Amino acid sequence: MEAKASCTICWYALWSKPNWEDQNVLLLVTILKNYHDVESLMLAFLEFGITGSTIIEGKGMGTVLAQQPLLQTMNDLFPGADKSSYVVISVGQQDNIKRCEKWANNAFRLNDSPASGILFTIALNDVFGIANNVSSGETLSDNTVT
Repeated sequence: MEAKASCTICWYALWSKPNWEDQNVLLLVTILKNYHDVESLMLAFLEFGITGSTIIEGKGMGTVLAQQPLLQTMNDLFPGADKSSYVVISVGQQDNIKRCEKWANNAFRLNDSPASGILFTIALNDVFGIANNVSSGETLSDNTVT
C-alpha cells in the first residue's frame, strides 16, 4: 500500500507591524470543508486585525478510511469525506483572535454542523518569524540571548 500526501500551501499577509507588547498571543486553527468559507474567513481576518495566515489543503481521517475496502460501505460515518479540508493557521493577539473565533463559529455554524469544520485556539508563549518576535508578552528588541 502506497501512502500519498498532497499539500498546497498559500501564504496571505499584509505585513503591517502589530503591537505585540503586553499582549497574550494565540494560535487559531480552523479546519473547513468549503473553500468559499476559507475566502470569507480571510476577509474577516483582515477586518479583525489578523494580518497573516497559512492555508494547507489536505485530507481528513474520513477520506483515508473511506478508501479502505472494508469501510467503503460506511460512508455515513464520514460526512464530507469526499471533499478536501482546508487548514487555516493564524497567530494573533488574543482580542483579535477571540473576535475571529466568535465570528467564524457564528458564520459557519460549526456547533450545528460538525461536518463543515472545526476551530480551536492554543495559547502561545513564544512566537518568532512574524513582524515582531513575541516572548512571554514582550516585544524583543534585539537578537541577544541571555
